[in-house]
Amino acid sequence: MQAARIPFTQVDWTPKLASALEAAVANIHALNACISSSILLRFWQTRAALTGYAVALRLQQLPFEEADVFAHFCDVRLPGREIPDTSSGPFDDVSRQNR
Repeated sequence: MQAARIPFTQVDWTPKLASALEAAVANIHALNACISSSILLRFWQTRAALTGYAVALRLQQLPFEEADVFAHFCDVRLPGREIPDTSSGPFDDVSRQNR
């Protein structure tokens, strides 16, 4: 069971918490800058797009996990998992874009 999430406006922003958030944002920015100037940029963007797509499917209460989205996009069969029906529905748009 997940803990209840509270909005940022209701978080008790202590100096220690604010400092930790600042450090995390700086590290993410540095990582993004390194990736963006490397040959990995295309893969980084694809990963971000697929992760976002998986989140959107979950928010729509569809029974897909991130692994299902990546497997479908990469045309990979995951052992021990049923193949999701991708002939219609949420995979239509992404399938057309990748052909």
